[in-house]
Amino acid sequence: MIAQAKAKSYHREEDILADAFDAFNRTTQKLQQAYKTLEDGLEVVSKELELKNLELQRKILEVENMKQYANNIIDSVTSGLIVIDDQGKVTTFNKRAGEITGLKDSDVLGKALPRSLAIFKRELDKALKNQKNSFGEYYLKRGEEEIPLDISASLLYDSSQNQKGAIAIFNDLSEIKELQEKLHRSERLSALGEMAAGVAHEIRNPLGGIEGFASLLYRDLADMPKEQKLARNIISGAQSLNRIVSDLLLFTKPIKTRFAIVNLTSIVKEVIL
Repeated sequence: MIAQAKAKSYHREEDILADAFDAFNRTTQKLQQAYKTLEDGLEVVSKELELKNLELQRKILEVENMKQYANNIIDSVTSGLIVIDDQGKVTTFNKRAGEITGLKDSDVLGKALPRSLAIFKRELDKALKNQKNSFGEYYLKRGEEEIPLDISASLLYDSSQNQKGAIAIFNDLSEIKELQEKLHRSERLSALGEMAAGVAHEIRNPLGGIEGFASLLYRDLADMPKEQKLARNIISGAQSLNRIVSDLLLFTKPIKTRFAIVNLTSIVKEVIL
């Protein structure tokens, strides 16, 4: 009886152990399956993440290219460009701005406008204060030079129409001022020419009479050499005055340029001889 009881107990423990091993195997298989599923899912996520990273890199490259393209456009414009943020710090300073002011972008970017650029700060502050565009003409001190500028300042907004600062666009007016001065000088010369023409007419008429009468007198004094010499001096003086009037008219006459192919050797010889 005892032996039978022990045998039954042994078989029962053996069955329990077998069931435990079966349960362990099933659990192991489930864990392996779950691990495989997790591993497959992780691989899918890794591939998706890799694709997302590639897409993000592409987007970053596109943004950098667009930023570089925008900077190239800004540096290519013929006007100077200065942008300040709402704290008054310079965020943009293009190539032309550096050429006009004589400053490098490293001298001003990320900083408040220096005292040498006070005229720009004046227009930018005016635009910010009045909340509208501002315009003015100034002279910029650059070394020993004074550069005439026109400065236009306006407000700067982001995509949500929030004010983010102000922008100043300016141009060097040196060539325009020089052309204006040439125009004024031309107008003055034209007025002088008209006046000279009138004066020449008034002078030439009596000069012609003086020269004519002096020529008659010179002829009539053929037997009086001393007196004839005086008459000759009158004729020479009248002719000299006439040449001066002619030169004055020639000087004030508008010049019409005519281009032609010439022999320089013959012109030089003519001048020398």
